[in-house]
Amino acid sequence: MKICHIVPWFPSAKPSTVESQQGVFEYRQVMNLNNRGHEFRVVSNRWEGQSSYEKINGFEVYRIPYLVSRMGYPVPNFIELTKRIRQIKNNWHPELMVYSHMEYLNALPSLYLSKEIPVVVATDFMVGISHFYGNRIIDAIGYLHAMLIGKNIFKAADGIQFIGSELVEHIPRLGIDRNKVIVIPRGVDTELFKPKKCNELLRDELKIMEDDIVVLYVGRLDYIKGMDYLLQSAKELIHYNKKVKFLIVGDGGLRGECNALQRINPENIIVLGFRNDVPELMNAADIFVLPSLAEGAANAVMEASASGLPVITTSVGEIPRIILDGETGILIEPRDSKGLVKALKRLVDNPAIRKRMGKQARSHVKKHYTWDIICERLEEFYFKVIREFNINVKQKKNRIRV
Repeated sequence: MKICHIVPWFPSAKPSTVESQQGVFEYRQVMNLNNRGHEFRVVSNRWEGQSSYEKINGFEVYRIPYLVSRMGYPVPNFIELTKRIRQIKNNWHPELMVYSHMEYLNALPSLYLSKEIPVVVATDFMVGISHFYGNRIIDAIGYLHAMLIGKNIFKAADGIQFIGSELVEHIPRLGIDRNKVIVIPRGVDTELFKPKKCNELLRDELKIMEDDIVVLYVGRLDYIKGMDYLLQSAKELIHYNKKVKFLIVGDGGLRGECNALQRINPENIIVLGFRNDVPELMNAADIFVLPSLAEGAANAVMEASASGLPVITTSVGEIPRIILDGETGILIEPRDSKGLVKALKRLVDNPAIRKRMGKQARSHVKKHYTWDIICERLEEFYFKVIREFNINVKQKKNRIRV
């Protein structure tokens, strides 16, 4: 199958900046499908440190400039984006167009380009409908985008992939044809993320002692990720048990608040910024925490589970299906600092529960979320969309002849 994949970001083979590493899950999906024999052309925005053209493991990546980016939301150069997609369609003749992250404007060409090729659009959340930042302006703009643009993109698409199953409840509101929709989350590499002995050099770097209890956070340092609740809870946990250490991995608007808490508690709060060694950091941890206010498929939660960590997280988005409350982790409500502290104390005080939950967490993701499982479902869906599109085209031609 020849697939043209349009995304807001796609990482470089040799990333040199934080921006050039964005889109790792899109990369893994394309790589795994590519390894199964499918051909790809990828069109993405060109971020700092990236080239306009790159060949990665046999597939080609074209990057176009964006006009402006506010809060990580890029507005692409639509002239260049449209031109590149048309060139690929006319010269390479793909069998399927896949617009990933419908909530970004890179999916807009699916509305105005000719429909001689079937189109799939994918999304993991819709701001103002399933995903709320808590900022009225941002949430209002997101809502308008979903209702004015998103609805039309969904209507024009031949297939729709929801990455989170909670989006299904919004189908009537958005006027979506249920027959077009399938729920397929992202996958996780259970060979890259797996339990193994922590690298001693890494433990030395982080000053982790044998009897320390390490709580790991990986994600954007932002309000939407519940960072303020995590920092508040961290203060209480450190007072409760001096052997608890928090590793905070990522960057964002609340980096300053994280650094301030580290200065006050340098032995217990370690702010690492962006890291390339997340699998190794998972193996250095005892507990993973993600107190998000809203989520889609929560990739870091799947990676932590695959690494054999018990996860404390919020009951939002796809998370209640990834984390089985009381079995593979603990689910709390968003904005519940007391619940977060209670869950942390429970796992800090009970190493046997941590071990049991971590083992069951890895078993659960291996059963439901490996890339082999996800890619097999994607293949079936893509072939179904192509088949039904060709049937519809043939029926239209027959009606015209009649």
